Amino acid sequence: MQIWLFFHGGAGGDSLANLLEHCRGVKPFDGLHRWRVHRYVDKDVKFWAPCVDVSCGLRQGQPFRCHSDQLHSNYMHLIAQGHTTVVTSHDLQQTAINDSDLRQILTQDRVVIWVRARDERAGYRRACLKNLKMVTPQDIQVAARYLHEINRDFEKIYQHQIYFDDIFESWAACDRFVQELGLELDEKIWQDWRQVCLGQRVIHGKKIKHFVTFQDQDSRFQYREIAGPEVDNAQPT
Repeated sequence: MQIWLFFHGGAGGDSLANLLEHCRGVKPFDGLHRWRVHRYVDKDVKFWAPCVDVSCGLRQGQPFRCHSDQLHSNYMHLIAQGHTTVVTSHDLQQTAINDSDLRQILTQDRVVIWVRARDERAGYRRACLKNLKMVTPQDIQVAARYLHEINRDFEKIYQHQIYFDDIFESWAACDRFVQELGLELDEKIWQDWRQVCLGQRVIHGKKIKHFVTFQDQDSRFQYREIAGPEVDNAQPT
């Protein structure tokens, strides 16, 4: 089974995918089994997820017409063997998948889930800041209104929707969601994941950077890199 999580940036899809990778029997197709922290911005955590294709175009909804050797080799192996893995994508319209000559592989034994944030404006703000975008609060407000409008169309497309907030706030909701997928997750792993999300457990590594935000004279967000915290609970990647 391949579990595809579709979501707008800032909704928590990469974070949720990382949690699902810790379920019993789930195999990350890049072989990495760890908390995938990319960076910290104002102590807010940005997670990352591997790309199923070499160019990472499929994740962003770019045209995807190529030979199978452009797909991650281990992904192909896991699908062929019937193992469970997790794939993420921002292409909520699924245009790249539907138009691909590899559609049969990409949709084989697939579960499709739309991951949402209850506060769409806050979600879009998180996406902008975590991706170090130089935007103003007004830019964020305008874009969030647009997302709210297009989400009405997606509500008609996706039968299986989940709010990240529910999974994050309640173990009962998380456990129910995981069981609906036919998976099992230890509550201690969920608790550990929450600590990572909240920044209470700091993940460190050579490529993990820390930033703080500030606004320039035009109210545009800017970013300054700082040294990571030296704390007793820091954990290696």
